[in-house]
Amino acid sequence: MATPSGGFVNRKPVLPGHVLVSPVRVVKRFCDLTEEEVADLFTSTQKIARVIEKEYGATSLSIAIQDGPEAGQTVEHVHVHVLPRKKGDFEHNDDVYRALDEHDKQTD
Repeated sequence: MATPSGGFVNRKPVLPGHVLVSPVRVVKRFCDLTEEEVADLFTSTQKIARVIEKEYGATSLSIAIQDGPEAGQTVEHVHVHVLPRKKGDFEHNDDVYRALDEHDKQTD
């Protein structure tokens, strides 16, 4: 049986409703997950995404993994960003990725 994944509200959200989903087992990179963990991570992400869409009235979602330092990963634990999206939340759609990159560079 797969190690379960869980979701939690980002303590410094890029947008209201920004949730992170991660496996319970601490794994540095996506490719280091087992097949079962990948399946559980994405099934959990899908379930959480449905709730976020409903609760935040989102018409779309941005779902992203920053895997490795050159991709913007700053926390050495695989996690999926799920962000509820609405028309006009960013001037250009790809601005959400710049916001994520800047967000992850911030320290306490």
